[in-house]
Amino acid sequence: MASFVFSQEIAKRGKPYTDGEYMKNCFINASEELFQDFKNKADILKRIKELPLSAKTIQDRTIKICSNITTQHIEDLKLVSAFSIAVSIDEFCDINDAAQVSLFVRFMSHSGPKEELLGLLPLKGQTQGEDIANAVIECMDKHHIPLDKSVSISTDGAKSMTGVRKGFVAILKEK
Repeated sequence: MASFVFSQEIAKRGKPYTDGEYMKNCFINASEELFQDFKNKADILKRIKELPLSAKTIQDRTIKICSNITTQHIEDLKLVSAFSIAVSIDEFCDINDAAQVSLFVRFMSHSGPKEELLGLLPLKGQTQGEDIANAVIECMDKHHIPLDKSVSISTDGAKSMTGVRKGFVAILKEK
């Protein structure tokens, strides 16, 4: 569990995964002094030295943490009676030169209001309303979130989003 704590701190601060080993070395060096008077100092240092904090371990732990958080948000979203969608398409592209759509959901959970990124969706093909709608619908279907609970849609105002017949909003309303 300690490696998850380190991984979370590294991720929160946007540090490289390789900082795990650096933090471990700092922890060991500080522990030499900090636990100097403890009878079980050798056991404490042994446990710290055994702590898995390689870049690969930090990466794996970070992915597990993110996956768990996403699962919790999806489960919360399935329980609500209504939610709002915010969709934005940016002109940046991923490593495969595909345009990206960000899909946010807003809802009221048992712990209060939430606005969460549900997905960063790559567009296959063009950035037309139908392409955006298909990506959003596919994401919602993948997570088994019924679209009929959506009560509002916010967009960035692009023509592909707001077109009367072929815009994302019109297509989503139709579905």
